Amino acid sequence: MGMRQAWLPYRSVSTVVEFEQDRLIAWSSAGEMAGRRVVGGQRWRFELSPHGEGTLVRHSYVWGYAGARRLTIELPGYPRRMRMAMAESLRHLEESFSR
Repeated sequence: MGMRQAWLPYRSVSTVVEFEQDRLIAWSSAGEMAGRRVVGGQRWRFELSPHGEGTLVRHSYVWGYAGARRLTIELPGYPRRMRMAMAESLRHLEESFSR
């Protein structure tokens, strides 16, 4: 996927690293430039569990796998900035599946 941080364009590549049907999906996200990984490695996760008539979704972002931590985490202001984006992701997920 084409992305941009400030003025710098790059490509974000996601790779599924954990999967359990109807229970869990996690993927690693890395930034590439000229076909070479330059930042990233952090993981996104959705853990699903039955909850009443629906499904409870736990969304997490695991920073421990990230390479170039200063560039990937500190300079852009993460993980503080990610809190609102993660809540928005859950809202979009709920909208998509509650129709």
